[in-house]
Amino acid sequence: MMDSSEMRVRKYNRTVATLNGTLAILQNIGNAYDISLSTARSALGNNQFNEYPMKIPRKSAWDFFHEYWRQYQNYMEHICHAIKKKTKKQNVTNMSFPPSIPVQLLTAGTAACIADMVTFPLDTAKVRLQIQGEQEKGFRKYRGLTGTIVTIARQEGFQALYGGLSAGLQRQMCFSSIRLGLYESVKTFYASLLEDNPGSLQIGTRICAGLTTGGLAVLLAHPTHVVKVRGQADSSRFSTGTLNAYRAIYCEEGIRGLWKGAVPNMGRISIVNVAEVVVYDVVKDTLLRYVAVPSEDVRLHFGSAVIAGFAATLVASPVDVVKTRYINSPKNRYRGVIDCAIRMRQQEGFLAFYKGFVPSFSRLVSWNVVMWITYEQLKIIVF
Repeated sequence: MMDSSEMRVRKYNRTVATLNGTLAILQNIGNAYDISLSTARSALGNNQFNEYPMKIPRKSAWDFFHEYWRQYQNYMEHICHAIKKKTKKQNVTNMSFPPSIPVQLLTAGTAACIADMVTFPLDTAKVRLQIQGEQEKGFRKYRGLTGTIVTIARQEGFQALYGGLSAGLQRQMCFSSIRLGLYESVKTFYASLLEDNPGSLQIGTRICAGLTTGGLAVLLAHPTHVVKVRGQADSSRFSTGTLNAYRAIYCEEGIRGLWKGAVPNMGRISIVNVAEVVVYDVVKDTLLRYVAVPSEDVRLHFGSAVIAGFAATLVASPVDVVKTRYINSPKNRYRGVIDCAIRMRQQEGFLAFYKGFVPSFSRLVSWNVVMWITYEQLKIIVF
């Protein structure tokens, strides 16, 4: 049984925790308020902005808070009315406001699905070349990118090049919509925390945003990736449909089977997301700053996408090969991801980590070109 001193200490701690929570909420409200005022100031200009002063009376805490928000709501109504009036007066039809999160997600997912449909045979060839070392020593069924595609089409039919496409599209709609669609919002959020100038964001802010959205995407969408990779490795394995594929993996390997390889995939996707999204973002901003080219120019998007695709292939290939081998392996072949990587190094040498580099490069560059050009055009239409 607690004595009175312990009870007082606990009561004091609860009070302090409540006050800290309240202060945090008020601080967030204040941050939102400051951001709103900054947006209004940039939209109207200082002179017109100063025509709408806010006067907060000094009363009790609750009256102050209530009056604060009443004044704030009226204030923002005046600001919005003034912005609309100014927009109409100047005949501005393209004044940009941030699109909603669902619109950002759907736009990014759609662009990624289109890119996947165009480049899927290259991805299938890459997967086959990456797992080829698991065959008996000295046996090479596939040779080169073109030879792999031709061999698959001849022996298994053209449709085998698109084995796992349904799961691939499901993956892109869940996966790329998060890692691409949320990137700008997360980048802006980190910039506000670090007080970066939005016009010249530091590279660290962009990298943090890329790592965050990439990791979050894997946590939510990894089962679709498992089904996609296994369907590409063996087109006959899941011939009865994608839903049956999920069911079969769950029945044979349990819930862990659907999340097999999540750790290496998270590492790979985080790296790829930084290489693809952040490199594209930085290269595009650099070209806009030093080259006289419009932001809507397709050549700008094409050049930035090629550089981003090359960077992604260079840094992600080793993790990608280990991830593909581990996900596609039978149960209990490897003790874990590290064991898979060590045995690859011992049995096949260092170059095994870059197996399938050419098709991987071809696929990532072409995928990035199609995706980024499509995404930028969709943003012009939708945003």
